[in-house]
Amino acid sequence: MDLQETPAGTFILVWFEAEDPQAILEILATGTGDDAGWMRGRLKAVGGLDMTTEWPPPRPQPELILEWPA
Repeated sequence: MDLQETPAGTFILVWFEAEDPQAILEILATGTGDDAGWMRGRLKAVGGLDMTTEWPPPRPQPELILEWPA
């Protein structure tokens, strides 16, 4: 997780690799495990995003334009 300063403001960058990214996001938003709770807490503390009440976000999701497996 990184903070990225841009002319439009500060963004949180979170990246991960998964076969089904949407499923991972659902787990982060609704999961009861320690890892999901920890990540939700960090996202809320750092960026103000409360995944328990603001998921899915009310805006369009980013579009994957390039995938480059190394």
